[in-house]
Amino acid sequence: MLRHLGLVATLAVAVTGVFAQGGRPRTPVDFKTLYQFTAADGSGGYDSNLLSDRNGGFFGTTEQGGDTDCSSLGCGTVYHLTPPPSPGGAWTKTMLYSFTGYPNDGLNPSGPLALALSGTLYGVTTGGGNGPCTYGGPSPLGCGTVYSLTPPAEPGGAWTETVLYNFTGGSDGNYPATVTLGPDDVLYGVTSLGAGSGCFEYQGCGAAFSLSPPAVSGEAWTLNVLYAVEGFFFSGGANSLIVGPNQVLYGTTGAGTDPCEMNPCGTVFSLTPPATPGGAWTQAVLHGFTGWPNDGNSPNQSLALGPSGELYGTTYLGGAGHPCGKDHIGCGTVFELTPPASPGGDWTETILFSFPAGSAPRAPAFGVVIGKDGVLYGSTRYGGVPGCQDDYGCGAVFALTPPASPNGAWAETILHPFTGGSNGAGPFMIPAIGKDGALYGTTSGYGGESGNGTVFVIKSP
Repeated sequence: MLRHLGLVATLAVAVTGVFAQGGRPRTPVDFKTLYQFTAADGSGGYDSNLLSDRNGGFFGTTEQGGDTDCSSLGCGTVYHLTPPPSPGGAWTKTMLYSFTGYPNDGLNPSGPLALALSGTLYGVTTGGGNGPCTYGGPSPLGCGTVYSLTPPAEPGGAWTETVLYNFTGGSDGNYPATVTLGPDDVLYGVTSLGAGSGCFEYQGCGAAFSLSPPAVSGEAWTLNVLYAVEGFFFSGGANSLIVGPNQVLYGTTGAGTDPCEMNPCGTVFSLTPPATPGGAWTQAVLHGFTGWPNDGNSPNQSLALGPSGELYGTTYLGGAGHPCGKDHIGCGTVFELTPPASPGGDWTETILFSFPAGSAPRAPAFGVVIGKDGVLYGSTRYGGVPGCQDDYGCGAVFALTPPASPNGAWAETILHPFTGGSNGAGPFMIPAIGKDGALYGTTSGYGGESGNGTVFVIKSP
């Protein structure tokens, strides 16, 4: 039985809404800025994916901002966006929690959040906590935390933040990326550093972990390292995990650069739970990327799970789009991994789309979300409209529609190219599909006087 919304959202692949007609995106679309972040808010930032609250609103994080110092920029916040009571009205942003940093609290929350049926939110901070952070010696920044936010008992009350685990930078890892809520309220996540050895001047390659709630309320949560990455080949840090059928976990590793022969291009891997409780999890590499010109390079955070067990994702670089500005290693891809017909066989990779060079949107920033009829939605960091980010372009939101006939080409549609200015730039996120079927997301820059980014919505007209 699925006891949480995070896994439901991961497994749901058919979304009914107003955005697509017969599963095919329509253009032009209606783009609207819902909110402009202020200096006090902190930036819309990186990893700031929105999470639906089931009532048409959204939860999100800012990596800086808030009412605490943390080097004067703030330690980061968790916020909620409430839709207007009547169409055309203004959305309301409410800060749910402002982090305080080392040694008592987290620093720089990273998304996406996970939401339990009880209404409790779970997330990670990449720094802060009380460590003591043996990674590189005791650190005033801390090694990161996993936290929960419990809603108030009465409307308008304060949310209660609890640090569930403080990372130490030793065998448990350092710099957690995200957490996913699995069965029985177990949290699964990854650390980008620490734990295994052989990477980043032997500072550790990261680990996959589980964090289990206590049997008795009020006692400590239990962290178990499921897999510690070892050796330079798998370096680059793990990103995030998704939970598939039979509690198999899927994720990506690698942030390699050109040439792939010297630095790894990244992998997609699985972690299979033990047959008996307490046994070792089994790690398997499902695909190792090879880079330009035929394959991707540097798979992005977060995979999407299709209805037949296929995996969809993006790579930040690689593909056939050469030379891609000064990078000369491809402009990124959208890929599919199809499971074998029989257990133990090889997974089959297919490049669904290679982002072109030039001024076109390129360098997908995160993974994709699966909409109605298998349409994939995502965002690019660069391209679209010049003038932003050292003239690399302001980024865009795109749709990728499956072919009408077998073996046909997937069709890309640019839903919105950002222009900077009031509508923002740099959408470093996976679009969220709202209750109304529209796409919601954030930008990391521009948008208003402070230039701290925006929250936006894209609908069919």
